[in-house]
Amino acid sequence: MTFMRKINRGFIVFIALILIVIGYLLVLRFLRLDDQQKLQNSVSEYLSVYQKDIILGDQTPENALEKIKNNEISYFVSNDHFASMQSVAQNMLHAQSKFGTIQNYEVHIHNFEPIEFNGKTAKVIVNTIVSYQGPDQIIPSLSSNDSQSQATAQFVFEKIDNEWKIFYFSGYIAGTNNESAMLTNQVNIE
Repeated sequence: MTFMRKINRGFIVFIALILIVIGYLLVLRFLRLDDQQKLQNSVSEYLSVYQKDIILGDQTPENALEKIKNNEISYFVSNDHFASMQSVAQNMLHAQSKFGTIQNYEVHIHNFEPIEFNGKTAKVIVNTIVSYQGPDQIIPSLSSNDSQSQATAQFVFEKIDNEWKIFYFSGYIAGTNNESAMLTNQVNIE
């Protein structure tokens, strides 16, 4: 009989451990779903701001760059991480002052690939459709004759003070071997 009691206790402890592990995994999944939604919203918001800011219009490149900094810096981990993105934007704005301004630049999110979490970082890959009208010299991989092109962007976010911020960003326009100055921004400050 004592042997049966020992087996029963062991079985009860085993079941309790299984329930604890299942509970932990469910809580972790719930937290990840919340983080997943926050990350997707951050990407959507950032791309919405970026597509508006990158059009020079009747501004000077310097004024437009200041506007970009004011509107976009809050999405990045630090000023250093934003600096590389700012230099790409600066090149785009100066190209517009030389070749003519972009009339239309829109990024429509097609879908998100599964988000990869790794501790306090998360990799978000988003597939987009880019609509562009403007001088061919600014984005050589998109001519103004193309109404739309597929593009993929990869964001790596870092969670700081319970907020997800961009740590790294890169992207490319599908069907090209040349990296575009518009969507292909390598921001990797270590």
